[in-house]
Amino acid sequence: MFAARTPTLPPATHTNSYALGARDVLLVEPATPFKGEQRAWIDWARGLASQGRRALAIVATHHHADHVGGIDELARELGLGSLAGNLRRMLENGINSPVTSSAGRLFDAAGALIGLGGLNRFEGQTPLAVEAAAAGSAARIDFPAAVRDVAPGSGASVELDWQPILEGIVQGRSRGSEPGDLAAGFHRSLAGGIAAVAARAGAGTVALTGGCFQNAMLLDLTCAALRTAGFDVIIHRELPPNDGNIAAGQALAALWNITSVRLP
Repeated sequence: MFAARTPTLPPATHTNSYALGARDVLLVEPATPFKGEQRAWIDWARGLASQGRRALAIVATHHHADHVGGIDELARELGLGSLAGNLRRMLENGINSPVTSSAGRLFDAAGALIGLGGLNRFEGQTPLAVEAAAAGSAARIDFPAAVRDVAPGSGASVELDWQPILEGIVQGRSRGSEPGDLAAGFHRSLAGGIAAVAARAGAGTVALTGGCFQNAMLLDLTCAALRTAGFDVIIHRELPPNDGNIAAGQALAALWNITSVRLP
């Protein structure tokens, strides 16, 4: 791990970078834009060779300035391709990068960081791998999950900030934690985060729907967290929580001649 000074949010002053992999290594979080820090970062990265490790590419967990501030300079200096650089340009220009609130895409990101797959060859491949890996773990790893307010007019009052969860996965992997233990910790943290959002929203009853709740572990953990916190929980019985339910709703809309919907 290398802690680099960055323009991050106070009271923090540094962002951690990680070398993931026993031999072939991904350098995660090319964070610092400061020249002196960049030189120290490069020395750290080059020093991996003395451990028999080879850096293959530079990646970032997301595109905030305190995580990608040195990506172009560091990649060029080390002669490495920047996977995050391409993603960053795609995000900045809106190329094949639609905004989504899908929990499935969060499972994709977690699975990639855990090392369970970076490419889905069929629908839900990486989320299924995360669930399967977690099922074999008895460890009790939990990552922090923060709830934050969102701007008025966005359609929600609060949201789950998943960045600390993903950072916890990266840190755990750098310490050599087992993939299954990290996957189980991700499930528990997400379930706890859902309960925390419900508490902030002030609801007494919570309905769990969406394709992610085909994941039996996530469903069980979320139900347990909500019921422990005193919520009534509604889950699917006759129809599935995924797109099959949407199709049923579309059929009913056609049957009832519903042509428009006004959101509250």
